Amino acid sequence: MEAGELIRRCLAGDRRAMDSFVGQFAEVIHQAVRATLWAADRTLAQEAEDIAEEVLVGLLKDGCRALRAYDPGRDLRAWVYTVARGRCIDEVRRLMRRRRMRPMGEEVEARLEAPSEATADPELAARVQAAIDELPDRQRLAVRMFFFDGRKYKEIAQAVGITVSEVASYIHRAKEKLAQALREES
Repeated sequence: MEAGELIRRCLAGDRRAMDSFVGQFAEVIHQAVRATLWAADRTLAQEAEDIAEEVLVGLLKDGCRALRAYDPGRDLRAWVYTVARGRCIDEVRRLMRRRRMRPMGEEVEARLEAPSEATADPELAARVQAAIDELPDRQRLAVRMFFFDGRKYKEIAQAVGITVSEVASYIHRAKEKLAQALREES
């Protein structure tokens, strides 16, 4: 069944369509959750099943309300993966706050948001700049506009001609790459 039709039937309350959705996307959700948890903190792997189940139920509850956000012009598999990953990241942050740990990427964000600290340490400033220079063009542009120009996601999206969610994704991936680059150099 085509993705748009599957979503339409789920929204209409078709139980067979919902079962089909679960059959097609349960593993995608599990993969997204496992990969995200593994990257964030390997000790969180035991949470994978619970989070994956919450994502799947969340997509189908309340008359499949969450599925209304799906754009039929996009790849459904990629959209489901992104939703699962986003929910998982939220859960990782919540769990890490509970453990009084810093969420992934916060160290880089703190460094980028505090340029006075970076300029006080020329070596750190050079490492951050070198790491930024290694980012793909769009990520680099989004990082500079967000952290250095103080622009909001919506402003960046309009200026670059992409969606707000793409801006968020670029900045998130850039923070992960910067954190990795700075850890490797430390």
